[in-house]
Amino acid sequence: MIAPLDSAWAAYSGRTNTIIITPQVLEDIPAAVAVVFVHELRHAAQQVEGMTDCVGREVDSLVWEMRFWDLLTNGGVLKPTTQLQTEENYLLRIALEEGEPGLYKYIVTSPGYQEQCQIDPPY
Repeated sequence: MIAPLDSAWAAYSGRTNTIIITPQVLEDIPAAVAVVFVHELRHAAQQVEGMTDCVGREVDSLVWEMRFWDLLTNGGVLKPTTQLQTEENYLLRIALEEGEPGLYKYIVTSPGYQEQCQIDPPY
C-alpha cells in the first residue's frame, strides 16, 4: 500500500500482513526502494519466525537492509541526492564500522524507534 507515514519511510503491519510505503521512497533510486522493501519484508519473516523483541527485530532488519544497500550501491551512493539515500549511507557507515552493536545503539537512541519500541530515552 502506498501512503504517507509520520517519521518513517515504510511500515509493516503484522495484523494485516501489509507493507505501507511512502510515495517519497517510490520516487527514489531503485536501490533505495529495494532496501526499504528488504527491511519491511524482514519484519514479515520475523513474524513467521516468532521474533518478538522490538529492538532485536529492528536491528535484524537494519542488518539485512545494510547488506543489500552495500551490495546494490557498491558501498553507498557517492553523491546522495535524497534524504533516504543520505540516511542509508549513514546507517551503512555505522554497520561497517561498528557492526550490530552500532545499529543497536542507533535504534535505542533514535526518537522514532524509542516511540515505536516504547523505550524510555536515556537521561
